[in-house]
Amino acid sequence: YGAALLGWLIPYSDRCRDPWYFVPSGTTKSRGAKFDLVSIKKRIAASRQPDGDCDTICAEGWKGRIRLICYHCMEPISNGRCPHCGFNTADYQPVPTALLPETVLNNTYILGRVLGKGGFGITYIGRNLANGLKVAIKEYFPTSIATRDAAKDCYVRPMAETCALYDNGVRKFHDEAAMLAQLRDIPAIVQIHDFFYENGTAYIVMEYIQGVTIEQVVKKQGRLDVGLVLTIYYPILLALDAVHQRGLLHRDISPCNILLDDHCNARLIDFGASRAFSYEMSSDMSVILKNGFAPIEQYTRAGRHGPWEDIYALSASIYY
Repeated sequence: YGAALLGWLIPYSDRCRDPWYFVPSGTTKSRGAKFDLVSIKKRIAASRQPDGDCDTICAEGWKGRIRLICYHCMEPISNGRCPHCGFNTADYQPVPTALLPETVLNNTYILGRVLGKGGFGITYIGRNLANGLKVAIKEYFPTSIATRDAAKDCYVRPMAETCALYDNGVRKFHDEAAMLAQLRDIPAIVQIHDFFYENGTAYIVMEYIQGVTIEQVVKKQGRLDVGLVLTIYYPILLALDAVHQRGLLHRDISPCNILLDDHCNARLIDFGASRAFSYEMSSDMSVILKNGFAPIEQYTRAGRHGPWEDIYALSASIYY
């Protein structure tokens, strides 16, 4: 089902070459093959094959194809200071282990600044070189079990004793992409554009939403007016209902995962913890916690999981 929904994302030539993109792990593919850890390992190994230095804006093949860009807003610039946002490229401070600005991924996307960095991934602002569309690119990078020397190359290398854990994480990252694909018709949920393997890891390309999180707004302005809170959260509540109707859970709702765009429209982001739920198989759910927002069911593997977990977390976010 997820593969059918994502057919529109993959160019025909890519579908012919690799028709297994976005199939949730454990589901059956054509010819009886399965998307499992074996195929994950093969893809990761293939993406680590040396093919020269990381592609950058100045790399061979890109010269003259694109102009200088602002690392902050990704708009074209003629010199160091951006006339659109005022950012000076010379002032950019590289983020340790993150890919450098001007890195080109999948022969399609050029990277700018780091938008966010967590324990399991790094998110960059980027731009599609073919159509100029701004995007957010999420890279799987579990900092506790993998490393990278960004000054030397782009490759993510898991520690020797954690390879199996790393490969399993890539599988779950793929599942996040498949999950987002199933929800692409829901307006209040961030939309996915692409998914690919490169540099020994995987990437999800999503729509770029210029805005701030509820957490950032509250920290800056204090608690929000009740009327504004209801206006903001009502679309999220409707989106959650649609998510639950499809047998899915978000499981990580909090003010830092609800984004307000420039028009004050709320969007639910970060489906990295999301799972399909089953009342009978709830013991298989992993334990995921966000203090102050996680319901009691998430404090134990024996908890009975269901939509009420997301409702609790959303209620706590509204109270925040």
